[in-house]
Amino acid sequence: RVLVLKLLSILYWTLFSPAMCLLIYLYSPVRWYFIITMVLFVLLERLFGGLEMVELACYRFFHKQPHLNVKKQ
Repeated sequence: RVLVLKLLSILYWTLFSPAMCLLIYLYSPVRWYFIITMVLFVLLERLFGGLEMVELACYRFFHKQPHLNVKKQ
């Protein structure tokens, strides 16, 4: 079963990578999506330290935990 998954993975990535390059080359909307996505990732890296830092900040904002060092009464 593992061998089959490995072979399917190799087949998938062998076909997927050239197909995406071809789509970027041939279709303007795909090209613009790719360019905008890359610009956003670079900006997130420069401004906030990466997408993972933005995700962590969002998680902390939406899942506020009480401080552990606050004494219980």
